[in-house]
Amino acid sequence: MLQIIFGVPYLLLFLNKYRRFIERKFIPWWGFVLIAFLIFYSPVIFIKFASFYLTVVLITFLREETLRDVLLFFVIWLPVEFGILPMTNLNTGEFAGYLLVVSIFSHILVSEIKPEGLDFSFNRIPPGVIIKGYLILAVILIPLGLLMGFLRFSPGLSVFRLFLIVTIFFLVGFPEEMLFRALLFKIILKWFDIRTTVILSAVIFGLAHFNGPHGGLSYILMASIAGLGYGVIYWRARSVTASALLHSLIDYTWVLFFGG
Repeated sequence: MLQIIFGVPYLLLFLNKYRRFIERKFIPWWGFVLIAFLIFYSPVIFIKFASFYLTVVLITFLREETLRDVLLFFVIWLPVEFGILPMTNLNTGEFAGYLLVVSIFSHILVSEIKPEGLDFSFNRIPPGVIIKGYLILAVILIPLGLLMGFLRFSPGLSVFRLFLIVTIFFLVGFPEEMLFRALLFKIILKWFDIRTTVILSAVIFGLAHFNGPHGGLSYILMASIAGLGYGVIYWRARSVTASALLHSLIDYTWVLFFGG
């Protein structure tokens, strides 16, 4: 249970009062207080995440906004992507460290970066738009995935899996949408129009899955198409929560019916 506690600061951001406090008062160095507890798990894990966080904090002090955002994107994405800062399982300090990454990243975005659409509330979610987006993606991705052999119908319904939507939303959907929609959109929009931004962010999102457990060209294609849907929803709703919910529903469908 102690590992889960490290995610509490991130979960608190869904409360308006706490988020407003962070917008005004957050100091990046505060995160070291949380990281200090990792030393009780492993000095190696502590050094990993302390070094990572120090790098992230130093980047936030850069005055050139575009350079800061680009560096922040790659410094947060690449260590997780290539297993330097992995999320393994609930019984390790690495999982606690992953929650710290999510907490730190979300706090810095709220307090320093503030990209358009970084909305943690559930008030701006358009149900009709999300349902439509989900159905369109399902109609495209499921036949395509089956045709390529990427998907195999393997339903795994159980009481435990029925509640996985919550875990997927908070540990996969929302963190990835903060990075690949909120922050990446902000970067790309400095040079391109919104249509190009949606496409480029989707392609980058797809390429980010090459190194995953199901990696390969099929996964890149599937993730890129899904990323197009997430990007459209994000921009139309002006809400990262909306795209995160669609993202989570797609992943949840994969887990429940295709053994993802």
